[in-house]
Amino acid sequence: MEKSELKKLRQRIEAVAPQQCRARESIPREDPITGRIVLINPLRSARHFEVSREGPPRGAAREDCLFCTGRTPSTLFYFDEEGRLVLEEESASLRAAAEFWKQPGMDPARVADHYELVAALGSFTVPSNWRARTFFNLTPTIGANQPGNCYVTSVHPDYHYREIPDMPASILSAVVASWQVLEQLAAEEGLLAVPFINGGRRPESGQSVSCFHSQTYVMKTPGLFEAIRARREEAGCGVCKILQQRQFGIKRLGPVWLGAHPAPARNYSVIVTVEPGERCPARLSDLSELERRTFADALRLATQIYRQMFGEVPAYNVAVRTGEAVGHLHAEIIPKTRTNVPAGFEETTLEYSLTELPERFAELAREESSSEGWD
Repeated sequence: MEKSELKKLRQRIEAVAPQQCRARESIPREDPITGRIVLINPLRSARHFEVSREGPPRGAAREDCLFCTGRTPSTLFYFDEEGRLVLEEESASLRAAAEFWKQPGMDPARVADHYELVAALGSFTVPSNWRARTFFNLTPTIGANQPGNCYVTSVHPDYHYREIPDMPASILSAVVASWQVLEQLAAEEGLLAVPFINGGRRPESGQSVSCFHSQTYVMKTPGLFEAIRARREEAGCGVCKILQQRQFGIKRLGPVWLGAHPAPARNYSVIVTVEPGERCPARLSDLSELERRTFADALRLATQIYRQMFGEVPAYNVAVRTGEAVGHLHAEIIPKTRTNVPAGFEETTLEYSLTELPERFAELAREESSSEGWD
């Protein structure tokens, strides 16, 4: 992404910023035992939530879906059908939003008013001929306690209700490319991009909208990432150490390695990373086009393994850890099955007790994915 394009995107973000609800009631609390910070925001319960309703449709689009109908904040950028980055230039939604906030009684810190706003924007926000588009998350969790923004990347309505294994490679590759753009933007602002996916169309993953999508927080470096930095400086790269332990390997897809997490918080967690060259690849932005496509393919393979093991795609999270603090880019795919729920001992001690050996899971996963391509 060129400097001129980053400048243009920042200008677009500044113009669209009033469309994201910045709820002021988010309260930080520190756990006196562990020092962990949590955020309490009662307004989060007002967000749109339909994922738990029974029998989500399998069609291409749905009339009440915010993403399918484009009832979202304005598009910031998208990747077209040729895989090219397009910085959205339409201004109709900006004019409509400006007029909306002129109405008496409108409050930019109230969730309900923002839902009225995006309903008014309608089709202004949706481009044509696209694979993945990025816009503000209307009701982000972190709210005003972080200096950055939260973004959503959704996929074309033709693929909204598909699970990752059923998506064309080009669609998921466009999602990863969107993460790269947001990472570059974050770096320009001295912040970090934290992409993730809540998936499986089940609330156990934290997913509230049935359509497949990812989110990215642009924020200060999280405490976990700082802990990873400290450990890396003291004991070397932990990701590289996992790569060296063959018993955890599931498959290599060119430069991308997929394997069982050796010490996960949940059973069956998978690590996806890129083999180091002269140095560890720290950022998504370091990936070539081939590496990006292959990284996306590895995410698809991981969720396909779950489908074959469990008979369906369970609720899952994809946690992407990228940046200089992490030191070696990797994603963790974490399934949320009913037999895979941390219980009282884990919550009491934060020492997680697993029921499956990771190396045994790796062995089963190699069988499910076949040994072809693994050396």
